[in-house]
Formats: sequence, structure tokens, C-alpha cells
Amino acid sequence: MPSAYRDGHYPPFSFPSEFLAQLGRLSLRHRSRTRSNSPGEAHSRYRGASIEFADHRAYSPGDDLRFLDWNVLARLDRPYTKSFYEEQDLIVEIVIDVSESMGFGHPSKFDTARLIMGGLAWVTLAGHDRTAVHPVRNGIVESGPDGGRPSRGKPASRRILDHIVGLECAGETDLGRACRRLAARSCRSRCIVVISDFFDPGDWRGGLRALAARGHRIFLLQVLSDEEHHPSIDGDLSLVDAETGSAVDVTVDAVLLARYAQALESHSRNLDQLARALGGGFLTVTSAASPLQTVSRVLERIG
Repeated sequence: MPSAYRDGHYPPFSFPSEFLAQLGRLSLRHRSRTRSNSPGEAHSRYRGASIEFADHRAYSPGDDLRFLDWNVLARLDRPYTKSFYEEQDLIVEIVIDVSESMGFGHPSKFDTARLIMGGLAWVTLAGHDRTAVHPVRNGIVESGPDGGRPSRGKPASRRILDHIVGLECAGETDLGRACRRLAARSCRSRCIVVISDFFDPGDWRGGLRALAARGHRIFLLQVLSDEEHHPSIDGDLSLVDAETGSAVDVTVDAVLLARYAQALESHSRNLDQLARALGGGFLTVTSAASPLQTVSRVLERIG
């Protein structure tokens, strides 16, 4: 880990203007019908009065006569009314792991995760939908802008980006406890993107299942450093856990690196399988990946 991160001092972070300009060319296409209570551009599962025709149904006494289809009445001599899809907004909540381990790498996983998080929030808000960001560490869901409530509009974009710039990574993770706390206060179904390295010995699987049980669609984004993906270390070393400070002495050779690669691949595969089992999606990237391309890929996956 770079000494700047070991000492608790972080290099300056900002959102490059060219990155924000490129985000303007992305659009969030809603492939699934979601439910909410505010008007927007996504389609609800429920039918109401809107501009997009859904179906006909037989007229019942008390139905609004404004939606009576006179052409069908003339053709079939039976009254039918039109129903329409109610256009409502999509809510995207972004959970970011801000534990100490995210500070590893150059560029760090933390900075990469912040760029991706900001990009997702920027494009979601540009699509007239709502978003909220939730930094988590030590099992706690920290307050984001607007008290962590989903926000809408261009002013919210700036508040969220400013908040992300001010984040620092410290402490341990306990993603499972944080997700259970988030599930306990989330009452409407939404899309929840979880950004983490998922190097957490706790019950994060149970936390994600708790979110899915509330009707949320879960997308997992695993961010790894290049060094974690392709370690270049060898010899006799003492490896120190960035979060707990515990150390283990190892002799790194080709056999150990092969076992590590298999374990990391298995870990990512288990994340993918869990996400699919919960009806969501999964993507793994390294800190050297293009944040813009990652944002685009995540948007395509979550629709």
C-alpha cells in the first residue's frame, strides 16, 4: 500500500471535467418495470393514467368514461376501457465500501470506486430518476447527502459529487451488518449497487439476502487493484491485514501464487452466483479499468 495511504493521508481526489462531459453521453435505459411513487421515466408494474397504452379491459360500472374506447364499442358492441402504464421514476441506491482495505493499490481501489459511484449517480440523475449514496464501514451506514434519502435533479448531482470527494477510507467493513441495517429502513423496491472488494470475513451474504428479501434488485461491483489481481511479490514476507493489523508470515512462490489465483477466482465466481441467485448482476473490474467503460457496463446490466 502506498505510504500516503498507510499514514492516513490521501492524495487529492476530484472528478475530471472530461469524465463528467463523457458521462453526459450515457443514458440510463430502463429495461425493467420498477415501482415508486414519483413521476419519472421508468415504467411501473402498476397501471394507471399515462401516455403509454397497456391493454383493454371490460368496462365495469364506475370506471372513468374518459378512457372508454369508442372504436372498440362500435366494432364489438361491448364497452371496453383503455389502461395505461404509469410512468414512475427508478430509484438507484449506491453502497460503497469505505473500509481501510479499499485504499490499497495505485490507483487505489477507493479512488476507482469513487469515480464509478459518482458516474452512476450523475447518469441516473441526468435520466430524471432518483439516487442516494451510502458509505459503509464498521457495519454502519453513514449519512450521505440529503440524509441518505434518494434525491433528484442537477443540484443533487453536485451535492453527491462533493460528498464523494470528501470521503476517506478507514476502519473495518462488516458489510453484512450494514446491508441488514439498510434493508430494515428501505420500504420501496429499488436497484441497489454495492461497490466493494468484498474482502470481508463477516456474513455479507446474509446482508445481501436481507436486501433482496425486501424486493430490491442487487448489483454487485467488485473492485480489485492490479496488484491483487496479478501479484508481483515473492520471497519471505510478512503480510499485514490493512483493517485488523493482524500479520501472517508467508513464503511466496509460484505454487502459492497459483493457489491464490484459484482462491480469488473462486471468490469472484461465488459473488457472481450469489448475485444471480438473488435476481441481480455482478461485475468485477481492476483499478486500472476505465471508470467510464465500467459505468457504461453497469448501466447496461441494471437497465
